[in-house]
Amino acid sequence: YGSPRYVSPEQAQGLPVDQRSDIYSLGVILYEMLAGQPPFGNDDDKLKRTEILRAQVEREPRPPSSRNAGCAPEVEAIIMRALEKDPEKRFQTAAEFLRAVRLARARDAGDVIEEAQTAVEAFHPVGTYELDTEADQTVRQSYNTQPIHGLTCANCGTDADSDEGKCRVCGAQLGSSPSTARLARIDSTAQGGARGRWAVVALIIIGIVTGALIYLSLSRESRRRAAEKRTPNANAREGATLPSSSMSPLPPTALVALKPARVVVDSSFDGYDGKPLTDGVTDVRRVAAMRYNEGNWASAETPDAHWIELQLDQPAAVAAVYVYWGFDKNRYLPSRRAELQAADERGEWRTVSTVEPGANYDRTSFEFAPVRTSRLRLLQPAQHGPPNRSFIMWVREVQVFAAKE
Repeated sequence: YGSPRYVSPEQAQGLPVDQRSDIYSLGVILYEMLAGQPPFGNDDDKLKRTEILRAQVEREPRPPSSRNAGCAPEVEAIIMRALEKDPEKRFQTAAEFLRAVRLARARDAGDVIEEAQTAVEAFHPVGTYELDTEADQTVRQSYNTQPIHGLTCANCGTDADSDEGKCRVCGAQLGSSPSTARLARIDSTAQGGARGRWAVVALIIIGIVTGALIYLSLSRESRRRAAEKRTPNANAREGATLPSSSMSPLPPTALVALKPARVVVDSSFDGYDGKPLTDGVTDVRRVAAMRYNEGNWASAETPDAHWIELQLDQPAAVAAVYVYWGFDKNRYLPSRRAELQAADERGEWRTVSTVEPGANYDRTSFEFAPVRTSRLRLLQPAQHGPPNRSFIMWVREVQVFAAKE
């Protein structure tokens, strides 16, 4: 993911996500454009990256009206529901979010009701059920917004004929909801003022969010299929070792463990360093009992390739490298693809072995014909990190073995 300011609580914890995570992120964007700053990590609340992620999980956001008094209550209710910590309490689909926005703008929402039901059925796991439709439309709203079918312009108060669609004086749409009329009245009576500008921005942002929700609604099927492809194989055994494409001809009794003299990493996430990579601790029970950054190493979360370089005291006939993937919250975090490289006599890297763990494996073994070198590099290609965390590399231990000489 990108900036921590826009990630959902479940994404911040590395949990599986669906389109409800996107709905949370859209809620953050709408919050920022109405309030002038995001809920967490703003000018009034300066936080580090890890503190922002923790706030997304644990802290409740201030209502946007506390920062901008011009925010309509019905719009605020939509934003606060989109920012619920529990995905089950948010809008369950983009279509449901779109329907709420349309109701707040006094627009016809009948054409999205059936699609919202279909999306809920597609994304809810077994054992959960679709929420009651009437309850969905009123959660966190002080009242249900309804169109006004009067003969008086809600914006300027001018009487109008029943067959007129717009007010002949101010041009406002007749039959506007109270929220739409309120924003329009602020704009017409306080042009150039701060509240007038906020009202115009609110209308523009609601239009942008409406378009984004339509896009999410139309693309939900492709996202569902992609999620299915990322689901680990049910036959994969947790804690199993995935064989490499080139097995070593040497039996384990012919190998000896080597202790790297130095470990160099491309980058480190906030609060992490490379010390755990060679501390000899592989037992996940011990790792789980440590602080979050003491038992694992995690790279910076960037869309670049990440790597761990292991430097030996002197050249050796390396024949195997074991990689113990990072462990967090009762699950392993293996890369979707990893390469083992060795430096040749000219110092250039060449790939010795490649593996694709692809599931919840504890350890990956690179086993190959002996290669004489003093430098090894474990490389994760760009954006090939763990499922749902493709920009990060997460490892708890690396062990090197050479042929006995």
